[in-house]
Amino acid sequence: MDKPRKIGRGEARSTRRVEVAFSAEYAGEEVSGSGTVRNISLGGARIETATPLGVDAGELRIRFAFFTDAVPIEVRALVVRETEDGFAVRFVGLNGRVRALLGFALARVGREGPGGRGNALLPRSRE
Repeated sequence: MDKPRKIGRGEARSTRRVEVAFSAEYAGEEVSGSGTVRNISLGGARIETATPLGVDAGELRIRFAFFTDAVPIEVRALVVRETEDGFAVRFVGLNGRVRALLGFALARVGREGPGGRGNALLPRSRE
């Protein structure tokens, strides 16, 4: 098994990531596709994909919706690491509205936990 390929400088995370599972689309100058956001924070996210990026993707535009009926948002992100099942990004240039929405969604998931009541980010357990 190959080790993850690190792209760019390694930086310590300054924000807590939470586990999620929702669809995302991404596009850059030489690559585009879709995947599943597996964890997210105010600073970045990890996206699982069926195929590797295969190129030094640099900056991507990533589009996703936090909640089932929400209007999708689009963020700019830099690819900081690739793994065999996806890649990690650091968000860049977030505006105030997007930062506030991220903060709200992260607080909601943190408060309710995976599959918690009203948590639209993760599938609810069927009991």
